[in-house]
Amino acid sequence: MITTSDSDDMAMLQRLEKGDVVLAISYARYYKTDPVLADLLTKQGASLYTLADSMASPLAKAANAVLLVETKHMGFSNSTVGTVCVLEYLLTMLCWKYPKKYQARLEEREQFLQTLRLEG
Repeated sequence: MITTSDSDDMAMLQRLEKGDVVLAISYARYYKTDPVLADLLTKQGASLYTLADSMASPLAKAANAVLLVETKHMGFSNSTVGTVCVLEYLLTMLCWKYPKKYQARLEEREQFLQTLRLEG
């Protein structure tokens, strides 16, 4: 979940329940909806883990755990390099933890991609 001021985030998260896990990515500029989303997740019983640029993030304040990432950039926008590195690492750890599920998904994807390849 990447927070925006869009109310669609709220509708999507209303279906979550106890046992569900949300990985939120939250950079400054924070929105008024962020604490509302955090409150909703808490009420739903979902676990919230946040990648944030600062502990000032409303989602970081409500999270079960926070991974801080550097977002400073020479330009005007936030850098996503740190976030991409952390996400890639987390995905790799999940693949190692659940190798059979990963292998099955990989084989399923490969079969699908075979149907899309051009003869040549």
